[in-house]
Amino acid sequence: MIADIIVSQRASIENNNRIIMNPFVLYRLPSFPAIYTFAVSVTINDINKNDGKRIELILTSKNDYKNELLSRELPDEAFSQPNLAINLDAQNVDIPEPGKYTLTLKLSGNEMATKEIYFEQKGK
Repeated sequence: MIADIIVSQRASIENNNRIIMNPFVLYRLPSFPAIYTFAVSVTINDINKNDGKRIELILTSKNDYKNELLSRELPDEAFSQPNLAINLDAQNVDIPEPGKYTLTLKLSGNEMATKEIYFEQKGK
């Protein structure tokens, strides 16, 4: 099973095509603490029910910050094809300070993928 996380300005499905606008891993914000909205696209290839149904996406930082962006049971329809794609609008996410944050994707408690993203203050 292969999983991946893409962070972007916007993600959508249009005419059965996955559209990802402005994928970035560095975000420059005017001040901190900040509230920020971004899109997260998750792909899991070769998924089946035996792998488990609980999916989680967690944003953490080295300073004990933790924000559970997604935590739910996948519906049975999610396993009708071998590949799963989820677009998530992470709205109004608290970013307490500049630095490195890590997105972690878990399936039934097992880590599937991670993506590091960075937030820094504009002009510094």
